[in-house]
Amino acid sequence: CDDTNNSTLVNCRNRNLKIIPSIKSQNVRKLDLSCNHLEHIANYSLSGIPNLLSLNLSWNCAPGKVRDEGQTCELTIERNALTGLCYLENLTLAGNSLTVVPWLPPSLKLLDLEMNNIVMLGFHNISGLVNLRQLYLGMNCFYRNPCNSSFTFLKDMFKDAKSLRTLSLKFNNLTSVPLGLPPNLLHLDISENQIAEVKHSDFDNLTKLEYLDLQWNCQRCDHASQPCFPCANNSALQIHPDAFNHLQNLRVLILKGNSLHKINDSLFVPLTNLRSLDVSDNFLAYDIANGTFFSKLSKVTSLRLNYNFVPGVVFTKLRLSPAFAHMRSLRYLYLDGYLFGQLDKEGIKPLLMLPDLQMITFRTNLIDQVNLTLFANVSSLKFIDLSRNILTLAELCERTQCYTETSPLSLSHEITFSEYYPHWRYSTGGRDTLQHHAYYFNFPSCRNYSRSLDLSFNNIKEIESEFFKGLDDIQCLNLSCNFINQRLNGSQFLHLKSLKLLDLANNRIDSSHNHSFTEIPHLEILYLNYNEFQFMINDFFHSFDFIENLNSLKFLSLSFNTIGIRISTELRSNSLKVLVFRYNRLDIMWKGGTYTYLNLFTNLHQLEVLDISLNKLQTVPYTVIDNLPKCLKKLYIAFNEITFFHWKNISSLVSLTTLDLSHNFLTFLPKEPVYCGSNFTFLSLKSNNIHTLN
Repeated sequence: CDDTNNSTLVNCRNRNLKIIPSIKSQNVRKLDLSCNHLEHIANYSLSGIPNLLSLNLSWNCAPGKVRDEGQTCELTIERNALTGLCYLENLTLAGNSLTVVPWLPPSLKLLDLEMNNIVMLGFHNISGLVNLRQLYLGMNCFYRNPCNSSFTFLKDMFKDAKSLRTLSLKFNNLTSVPLGLPPNLLHLDISENQIAEVKHSDFDNLTKLEYLDLQWNCQRCDHASQPCFPCANNSALQIHPDAFNHLQNLRVLILKGNSLHKINDSLFVPLTNLRSLDVSDNFLAYDIANGTFFSKLSKVTSLRLNYNFVPGVVFTKLRLSPAFAHMRSLRYLYLDGYLFGQLDKEGIKPLLMLPDLQMITFRTNLIDQVNLTLFANVSSLKFIDLSRNILTLAELCERTQCYTETSPLSLSHEITFSEYYPHWRYSTGGRDTLQHHAYYFNFPSCRNYSRSLDLSFNNIKEIESEFFKGLDDIQCLNLSCNFINQRLNGSQFLHLKSLKLLDLANNRIDSSHNHSFTEIPHLEILYLNYNEFQFMINDFFHSFDFIENLNSLKFLSLSFNTIGIRISTELRSNSLKVLVFRYNRLDIMWKGGTYTYLNLFTNLHQLEVLDISLNKLQTVPYTVIDNLPKCLKKLYIAFNEITFFHWKNISSLVSLTTLDLSHNFLTFLPKEPVYCGSNFTFLSLKSNNIHTLN
């Protein structure tokens, strides 16, 4: 195990442990034993750490269908194994195949029992937990963890749970809203169950509730992302008109994926403090065009209407209900997957009058016609997302004619908008290092810019300056993943005088003209990664002289372009601070006996970060190291084929703080000490073939 913070935090996560290590310390406050193979927790197992505040025992014995094929396991917890931890506040027991709730200390404030095999609970299970504020019981009975019944609560279970504020019962095959819910609840999640009806009295005593999640109870199966369980006859979730009458404090309501065809205005009248509403993945296309319930959402700031399309129907134009004009507080509108062809001023007129609208998304709608100037006079708008449509902004480019073989995993992971706006989905995590390189440093995005336009994943094959007329205040533009096959000459972005970030990844951009991008005086960030087409044409010389003319440029990505020969012998810039040059062919440019490109990076006079990972390098010539800019702070040479490195020459990089040589083929380190400069703080040599250290 590892201990940090003066031995107050002990991390034993994922160590293949079968028994709890013997730890005796009055100082330990947090212990993580998750993702092991613990089989038994005895009364004495944790007696040596009596002052524990947080204990994570999750994922030691996953339920049957979730665990690895052929694996068998069982975790038993003796009666007094946990009760002696008198100060314990947070306890996580998720993913352990428990069938009963163990005896617990009364000090608990958070208890996580998700993904077990508990199907019945009563008052005796939590009667002593008078301080409990958060209780997570989700995923004890659903398709991935079947129990062949419904999760059952005895009526008196919560009668003494006066401190409980958060209760999660998601994925439990519940067929009705549980009775006797604690009156002080602030957060209730009963999503992904089989509740077909919400009765008028179900929430009567929850007058303090602020967050209610009812999504995916009567599921819309033509757009489900996992096994689907509709209500009888594919009917909608039946919500009594008075069901929300006592929820005056509710701020977030999620009704996503409930097969709703129409929403009654009266449903929202009592919700005077509602700020966020999600009714995505329903059948509300006609309500979006004609419904009046929007007039009751005067305080809502975030509205999600995604994927309310009519099966088999693509509307000619988008027409929004005039009632949208009453949503004077609206800031964020999500209208993806409605399916329409034309976006015009008349159709979204109610939105253009809203004073605080900051973000609007029209992704995945099959839009092929739009005049971008319709947003020009909406000064409050910061982000306009028209990505994943079939816009051309010129003549039509059929995907069958312009298709290039690109798999989803090979698309740019440096696209700038993916995390711009908030969403409810959890991150999947576990990023593959070869495909997701952001762990090196943060790639600039549009979060810090005041006005952004996303046109990625469309059919655009040519850029003309007139496309952007009237959009002078756009600071961030994403044109990645289109079919642009064009030589840029300094005229294409004339109307974008405020532009600071431009993403042209995954196109066929030819930037060899000396005046490419020079019409953008404030351009700071430029993505040209995945534009390899121009570099794959034999006998074609590609100039990078344009870089020297971009006096504000600070960040440039030229990754995944297979750049190898017939390019400018030197890159020049007095402003560039970060250059990402991954997955090119520096091995060809720097091969032994050739001298043409040894000064490729020398004249980047302000360069602080250089990434030349994934370049098939077997070594980096000592001349290259000696001639790198003296202001260089971080040098990444990971995922190459380096067998020998000129360690002594590192001393010439007097400002260097970070050197990454991970994932190479180094077998030894120098016998003599290497001076790396007084600023040097981080060296990575992981995943090499080094067997011994002097």
